[in-house]
Amino acid sequence: MAPAATFAAGCAQLRERERVAGRTQPPVRTHLLHELRASESLAESPFGRDPEGVLAAAHAAGADGLIVTVRTERDAEDALQLLAKLR
Repeated sequence: MAPAATFAAGCAQLRERERVAGRTQPPVRTHLLHELRASESLAESPFGRDPEGVLAAAHAAGADGLIVTVRTERDAEDALQLLAKLR
């Protein structure tokens, strides 16, 4: 897992290499991982507090999407509610 800035730099390099190779439709989809700390609930995480902002930051960094890890049943329920808001 890398910070968004590191991800953005790597993603930019990947996209540039694809462009140089003549690929107009990137064959690789990129996703930024939002992983919870051991004692952190989804509701307490940046994604739980501001899912739109975290997703926008991932897109700004060049990600096609975002993967959010959950550990508990409660986190899974919260994730479904947060994802419904993003639709």
